[in-house]
Amino acid sequence: MRSVVTIWGSVLAACALIFPVFAAAESQCPLIDCDCDSLMEADWQARCQQRQSRLQTSCEANQGKLTGFCYVSGPSAYPVALSVKPSSQPLARGSEKELRERIKNLQWSATDDNQVALNSQQQGKLRQALLLRKREHKTRKQIYQTQLALGALWTTENDIDELVDYWLEASENKLAQVEAMVMSATKLWLDAENIDDKKRSVLQQRLAARMMSNAGALLEQTAYAFSMAGKPQEAVNQWQQAAQKAEQLVEWQQSVKAKASHIHFYQQQAAARWFRAALTASKAELAADAQMAQEQALRVLGVDAKQVAGG
Repeated sequence: MRSVVTIWGSVLAACALIFPVFAAAESQCPLIDCDCDSLMEADWQARCQQRQSRLQTSCEANQGKLTGFCYVSGPSAYPVALSVKPSSQPLARGSEKELRERIKNLQWSATDDNQVALNSQQQGKLRQALLLRKREHKTRKQIYQTQLALGALWTTENDIDELVDYWLEASENKLAQVEAMVMSATKLWLDAENIDDKKRSVLQQRLAARMMSNAGALLEQTAYAFSMAGKPQEAVNQWQQAAQKAEQLVEWQQSVKAKASHIHFYQQQAAARWFRAALTASKAELAADAQMAQEQALRVLGVDAKQVAGG
């Protein structure tokens, strides 16, 4: 069994992933910062810095508009193609009772949107279902942010037992939701191929993609939840699954000849998630998992280790 000191060290390391420090802007494209100094290995830092330099150069040449994402990057990197992004906004404030009540209300709202969306799907009201899935996604992000605020209370009070128990419970709840999302999304996509009405088929594919995207976002949250509970191996597993969901979206988008920008985004998202799995594993000294995840990220990008910066 891991010691309390070891678990608390893992939890504090996870906190660094959630509550980053933001530096002052100094360039024409001030938000670009791949957080390379947070990386533990020299070769990772070098690749990260090369990519950051390339992004800054291309941004300035593109009249201040972002042209890509950080690949090998630290926890507070920007821009990254992840759903859970570092934020400079303060967490919600309130007592434990108030935050728990807020989470309860938000969970009720998300559950209701999920049920109504399912009913809409069954009734053929696909556009309404799509809108509900988008709203559900936003609500689940609010739940996560409020959970962070609640967890921060216990972090401040050094209440390791309460913190670990809470994040373990949260992670298990999120995983249960992910399984249902993935099953429903996959069925919707496959069934869409048999719909003769082209517009309706495309709309159903959009709904399926939204649900798979929601599942990937929830897996990111689950990965962070496991990290906050001092369970790095479980966190790595969830990052890997999240990356696989993005790769599924790449495959789907390619199969219908979607816009290149859509395919490109999901490729970047898959790579970012694989790299985050590698970073999480590396911090926990899970060398084999770190190596495998990094190799998967490079595979998605279609480059070898020396070409990461120029992808």
